[in-house]
Amino acid sequence: MNGTVANLKWTRAGYADELRRRFGEDVDYRRRPSEDFARATVTLEDEEGNELMIEATTSWAYVGAGLRIQLELLGPEYALEYNSLGTGLKIFLSRAVQGTEGEDLVEKQNAEQGLMPVLEDEAGVYGYTDENRHMVECFRKGIKPLETFEDGLAVVEILMGLYRSAEIGATLHFPAPELEDYVPVVARTGGVVLSLQPGLEPSCRSAVCFGMPKDANQPTVLITGSSGFLGQAIAHRLRDRYRVIGLDLSPPKGESETEETIKLDITSDESVREAIETAGKRSGGRLASVIHLAAYYDTTGKDNPQIRCRQCRGHAPASGGAAGPSHRTVHLCKHAAGAGAQSGQGCADQRG
Repeated sequence: MNGTVANLKWTRAGYADELRRRFGEDVDYRRRPSEDFARATVTLEDEEGNELMIEATTSWAYVGAGLRIQLELLGPEYALEYNSLGTGLKIFLSRAVQGTEGEDLVEKQNAEQGLMPVLEDEAGVYGYTDENRHMVECFRKGIKPLETFEDGLAVVEILMGLYRSAEIGATLHFPAPELEDYVPVVARTGGVVLSLQPGLEPSCRSAVCFGMPKDANQPTVLITGSSGFLGQAIAHRLRDRYRVIGLDLSPPKGESETEETIKLDITSDESVREAIETAGKRSGGRLASVIHLAAYYDTTGKDNPQIRCRQCRGHAPASGGAAGPSHRTVHLCKHAAGAGAQSGQGCADQRG
């Protein structure tokens, strides 16, 4: 399967401001958008080994008379076509007719004048009546409905696969075990901007705000200790050129400069291994750098070997190993706190 998502309308300044006026400050598509266009291609195989193909497109950038649902079924010896706006009943209203905005003719009605379709039974046209009647009858008779929980799960798996395909810019093949704990970018960050054309600058700076790639092949930078002041400052400077993923005990308070924060406890080897493994999956194998800022602090004032062990020797190799030999690891550790302040020890190295 192949998926593509994009922001084509609602991230533009005028439309983003309109959403904020209509729905309040929490709906800010300049900084926290979700896609308003998606396209999918899913290739299947039937019981006899014949190849089947599904093409689907959805868009909230479309403006027409109202909600449009268009279906086509094409086969070797058959064809079917349906358009929910192709109604038998239509009404024309001239410029002289004035009225308030509403959806009295069709769902998502966008005009009050001109030639308009009229859906006399929306619930029936959209299939809700028959769906509800069928499900109620199945419950009453104790029989299995045409669609079950397993069908719903399969649909969710396909949707997750399409989101993953859009994120990595590649075809996804099933079975795909990485989808078991996969969270789409829009759910991880509250915003996503992916361009249909690689390198195309979005009309807003949401891609910058969230470290999202301007195209699906943008490399990833991992920052350990990302929730601190230094980690957030570095993420802020990198997010327009890289996809930035943080690793820390908890996300930063307030809005994060990183796309997401993966839990990391540097005092636990198991936690480090799990975090690095998760980060590797999230990056799709395209790591540009690992910036190691995570620190072990002891405020007792006593010399603590954990500080030197954890900060300088323990986990820098692990994070560097995640990036691979062709990538750079920048390792900064600070002994100016706690015991380190007394010993005056510190280190910094770059491994390329």
